[in-house]
This record gives sequence, structure tokens and C-alpha cells, in this order.
Amino acid sequence: YIYSLTKGSLALSIDYINNNFREIDDHLTSIIRDTNLIKHNTAYHYINFLKNKGSENELIISFFNFFILKICDVIKSSKNKNDSIYLLSMHKYLNSLKTKFVTFNLSYEHLLIHYFNTLKNGK
Repeated sequence: YIYSLTKGSLALSIDYINNNFREIDDHLTSIIRDTNLIKHNTAYHYINFLKNKGSENELIISFFNFFILKICDVIKSSKNKNDSIYLLSMHKYLNSLKTKFVTFNLSYEHLLIHYFNTLKNGK
């Protein structure tokens, strides 16, 4: 599963294991597939997950990478063309937020809150 998700990347596989992303994997997949499952506190669920692990920049970048991979995985299994197009745009947008986090050292908390709101209301 990890090999397929990470497209064979050893670094991403190690990040997945070391950061225990398995703990949030199923939930993240379900909310990507059905944005109606995103609740008002969903972003805070992931923020707390990251804070409990130390909130280091490397962890945050790994989380963004994992989230991006999950979107790709859902797109790959999607049967609905409109959902795939929407998720491709959200993939691109999440990648731009990751770049802003890295480049401008923006608050990951604000970026995640904004992203989950956009994901929830974007359809």
C-alpha cells in the first residue's frame, strides 16, 4: 500500500511510517472522497495531530506531501469526471499552499483551516 501511495519513493514511505500517518489515512481518504464529511473542526483535528507530533517544519512538509498523495490516490480511483477535475484543482491549490508555507513561512494552522474551508465549500 505504501509503495503504491508514495509511487515507490523511499523518503515518502519513511515519512509515512515515522510520522504515523496511518493513524489519519482512512479519515483523510473519506473526507477527500466526500467533502460533506468535513466538519467545522476537521482542520483542528489535523492541526492537533501535527502539534502532538511537534509541529516541526519537516513534519508539516511531510504532511502536505502525504495529503497531496492522498488526493492523487483518490483521483486515481474516482469514477466521476467532475469529481476528478475538482480534486485536480484542489491538488494544485494544496501544492501552492505547501510552497507558500515553505517559501514565506506562513502559519500552517491558517493554511489548513483555509484549505479545509475551500475543500468543503468549493464544490
